[in-house]
Amino acid sequence: MILAIDNGTQSVRALLFDGEGNLLGSAKQELEPYFSTQPGWAEQHPQYFWDALGQACQQLWQETAANPAQVKGVTLTTQRGTVVNLDVNGTPLRPAIIWLDQRHADASAPLPVYLRWPFRLLGLAPTIQRFRENCQANWIAQNQPDVWRDTRYFLLTG
Repeated sequence: MILAIDNGTQSVRALLFDGEGNLLGSAKQELEPYFSTQPGWAEQHPQYFWDALGQACQQLWQETAANPAQVKGVTLTTQRGTVVNLDVNGTPLRPAIIWLDQRHADASAPLPVYLRWPFRLLGLAPTIQRFRENCQANWIAQNQPDVWRDTRYFLLTG
């Protein structure tokens, strides 16, 4: 059997398929998409996602005759651009910044010359500038340097 996990913005779903692709069962755990402590911010606690995944899987096992030991493969889809900072022990250092978040980093420092010219020649300078501004890692490094210093793993949810 294959366990498919979909960690979306509004819910976590666990689906079980047989080797021929037939759906054997599914379970869904609704999510509170995010909380906001500042206008334009969107965050969620990483443990909340993990707990919701566990609840969806437990529901799946209760509603089917399947045993988790029968699972031979797992697939995963997840929210794009939702990031988690973990320390050396794998402990979250801050709430996850959700892809809906609208904060921006300061990207006024020029890129190194060896990058600046190729991006300009290719017409990518404005795109690279937006990436630098929208990069959650840049915002964290600039605004929460203690969190960035202690970050060992910078992950997407999933």
